[in-house]
Amino acid sequence: MSSHYTLTAQEIANLEGAHRQTKDKRYADRLKAVYLSGKGWSVTQVAEALMMDRETVRNHYKRYRKGGLPALQKFEAGSSESFLNELQKQALDQHLHQNLYLTAKEIAYYVEQTWGVSYSESGITQLLYRMGYVYKKPKLVPGKADAEKQRTFVQCYEALKANKAP
Repeated sequence: MSSHYTLTAQEIANLEGAHRQTKDKRYADRLKAVYLSGKGWSVTQVAEALMMDRETVRNHYKRYRKGGLPALQKFEAGSSESFLNELQKQALDQHLHQNLYLTAKEIAYYVEQTWGVSYSESGITQLLYRMGYVYKKPKLVPGKADAEKQRTFVQCYEALKANKAP
């Protein structure tokens, strides 16, 4: 299976060496994510094997490409700093009150198209949470009921109850 994540033999050797030397589990997982991606594993396979999100696997690879091993060692706790300024957040809030989105991905796309700011799914979810939004699973709504059929059923049901029929 081909992958667009490719590594040289030297990069693979460097990842193996760093993995052998580290005692930090998080760093080791990041190294493994990049290593396996570079060995031709699909993002889905790597994510499943390491029990992490596919987006996380992609992010580790991108960080490695940008900054090498040192970039994988940095552990920034989720940034509380938003890419959107206050005015943009207010506009987003207003837009969300007027438009319904079913997924965080759709909202991230809207933000990117409107302000040119790119968010990952988890990033936009965190922003929305900080803005006071919560995920509510859509509920099934029954279809249109036939009032006449309901009345007939209730009458039949009441008659059966009166006769103590099973």
